[in-house]
Amino acid sequence: MLVGKQKPAAITAADDNVREIQIAVNDAVKETGGKAQTFEELLPSIKQATGLTAEEIEESVGTSTLQVKIPATQAEAAAVELEQRNAMNPAIGGVIGSLLNGIRDFAGVVSTDLSRLSPRLGGRLARHDAKVAVKTAGYLEEVQPFIDLIQTIPAKVETQVNKHLVNGEFDAAKALLSQYDSNAEKIVDATANTINQLKRDMEAAGIKIQKVDNFFPRKVADYKKLLEAMGREDKAPITRRLEARARKLKLQSIDELPIEETEDVINRYMRERPKGNSLASKTTKARKIIAVDDEIMPYYKKSDVALREYIESVVSSAERMNFFGSKNAVKKGFASIDSYTSADRIVAEEVASGRLRPEDLEKVRELLDARFGMGERASGKKANFTKNLIYQMTIANPLSAITQIADLGMSVFAFGLENTLRSALGKKTFTLKNVNLENIVSAEMGTVGTMARMLDRAFRVSGFKLVDKFGKETLMNAAYLKFSKMAQSEAGVKALRKRFGNTFENEFPSLIDDLRAGNRSQNVEMLMFAELANFQPISLSQMPLKYLQHPNGRVAYALKSFTVKQLDVMRREILQEFAKGNMKQGTKNLIAFSTLIPLAGGSVQELKDWITRGDEIRVDDIDDQFVANIFKVFGTSQYVVEKIKDQGVITPALGEIFMPPVSLLNGLVRDVSDAATGDLTAKDSELFGRIPVFGSLFQSWLLGAREERRLEDLRRGD
Repeated sequence: MLVGKQKPAAITAADDNVREIQIAVNDAVKETGGKAQTFEELLPSIKQATGLTAEEIEESVGTSTLQVKIPATQAEAAAVELEQRNAMNPAIGGVIGSLLNGIRDFAGVVSTDLSRLSPRLGGRLARHDAKVAVKTAGYLEEVQPFIDLIQTIPAKVETQVNKHLVNGEFDAAKALLSQYDSNAEKIVDATANTINQLKRDMEAAGIKIQKVDNFFPRKVADYKKLLEAMGREDKAPITRRLEARARKLKLQSIDELPIEETEDVINRYMRERPKGNSLASKTTKARKIIAVDDEIMPYYKKSDVALREYIESVVSSAERMNFFGSKNAVKKGFASIDSYTSADRIVAEEVASGRLRPEDLEKVRELLDARFGMGERASGKKANFTKNLIYQMTIANPLSAITQIADLGMSVFAFGLENTLRSALGKKTFTLKNVNLENIVSAEMGTVGTMARMLDRAFRVSGFKLVDKFGKETLMNAAYLKFSKMAQSEAGVKALRKRFGNTFENEFPSLIDDLRAGNRSQNVEMLMFAELANFQPISLSQMPLKYLQHPNGRVAYALKSFTVKQLDVMRREILQEFAKGNMKQGTKNLIAFSTLIPLAGGSVQELKDWITRGDEIRVDDIDDQFVANIFKVFGTSQYVVEKIKDQGVITPALGEIFMPPVSLLNGLVRDVSDAATGDLTAKDSELFGRIPVFGSLFQSWLLGAREERRLEDLRRGD
């Protein structure tokens, strides 16, 4: 033991094990109701929780600089746990502390900050995100036959089918659909069963729903036009109800109401009206509305779109309630919650149990309130328009699609070269469809509307989505290969427990069994989503606090989410390992990350330079590209760093990291200036090169810009 104590690596490993042992001891004491036990009596629980053998436990305890404390009561176990949390999160005050907190708020990731302060809540949030994604994907798979059928019938027939469905006339809908598919009746019945299961999920989560026979979701496409079509007799009472709902939710106007709340108010009103005739003209004074008819049908979404959105909103609402729990979730409105009060309750519970330091209470509450409050509120139309325009003019092109190939470097860093190659070249066990990510590049781009649909088309045509899908699926399947192998050994199980124990809690043993047996269970699918979220910004929890708190300010984060996530990976996999005292692992991760990520980016940049400049692809140039891409990892460029060195000002770097892409404005100014002097040509126009999809390639290959850039490089000696 004395020899072991003299080796820093052995001490670090032993300290890490003892921390895990102490957690297992605390949990065992709390589970037994605080009954006093000896270390020997607790040994079976420690072995099961940590995956260590009795010999490894003995050696770790003897080598470590830390001591294992055996609490006599549940209260003492909570106190020991709090003491351990204090040691892991030392308070940093003064100017440095304020600066670090500010950086975390603007550039840190909410999930990482929450896990740092409360591993249990951080794990629960990761589970929430994964469960929403996987359950939504499962329900969408169940109704896929209905969606496929709807998309094959003529538009006029679909409108009639939709009208029958939203009015509960399922037999009429089946009769129409049977003309196009002999299995239509079975498909509609199966879809109805799925809808009923979703209703049961809502009720189980504590969301009271209106009882409606033959229910099919009515999703409003434009509620203002819908009210206008109804006329004064119905518009006024519905508007009053909408205003009352907005006041109840403490919103400034009905325009801020979540669409689910607006639809609930309108649908309740229409179903509560006495049965009568269909809508007549807008001047009719005594109309009785109970059904959606031809006059207002255009203001409702198509049945396949409505069904998809209904599934997504129901799963999200139910799991949001489940996250806080029936005791802590404070409902307001139909499916909304009071995020601040709910967060306050759950945080108070964590403090009372000793799992959270009192001084961290306010920050944890702020993180949860932002994630489930303003974070789930959509940006305004102008902000969304601006963001989507920026994306179309910057990354919706084949060159940006090629850039995405560099994401494979992150997979190599996290899961190794062999697993990455096997995943990239082999059959995919997991696809984006399994985790409902087919239509999501990042949470930053998860918007709706005309511009969003145009952006999605541009992403598809340019190949951006195809390459992004390849990168995400490669990473997930590489993770599966690594984790399946780890599950076969005790040491691997211990490492998996350390990473995902707080996410799966009591279901962790079942997860390990599934990995060992090769079962593609819901838990394994959730594991794939959770690990992908560790490396890509695919959910709101992977965005910064300030991003979530200011919906209309999110335009400032345009094109920044992947950079923010890269910084988060460095913080989590490198800096936090150093902070825990794991110097060996931290150093290993530092070397791997600082080598693989810039190397992957530099290699891709060589290909892009050949496409846009005609530069010869040479291995000798990789070192220069490597240096340039080191700066890109931190969200800036070598050019900006050189300007800081020459001019002594840091503003350009900060602007490039934290501001929207100002190069678009610079390009506009330059083009206007050249146009004024008569020097503007399509070949040299920056804005022409930013025309979505093929503007840059057209400019480079057909207008001669590629050759001109190559000659300019030769003149400069590059």
